[in-house]
Amino acid sequence: MKTKKEVLLMSRTADLGCIVCKLFYNTYSPALIHHATGLKYRCTGKKAKEFIGLCHAHHDAGSPEHPSIHRYPKEFNDKYGSQSFLYDYTQKFLGGD
Repeated sequence: MKTKKEVLLMSRTADLGCIVCKLFYNTYSPALIHHATGLKYRCTGKKAKEFIGLCHAHHDAGSPEHPSIHRYPKEFNDKYGSQSFLYDYTQKFLGGD
């Protein structure tokens, strides 16, 4: 079960909008929460505590020219940067570390 602090942070992250749209296209798009994936973020039976806001297009839909993190992960990373990079920017916008 999530703590009140975790729920508040997820809500603030979603309210921020898609971090890719914000950084690369200077626009707001409603965001879904994407929990970071990969060995760095692996937990046993739990989702990573690090997450970013991504719109539907950047989270699931995408195309090779406009990649999403789940459908075209390599192209997404090449075009928009790593999850760590996007997480760090999310924290800066939220006033975190």
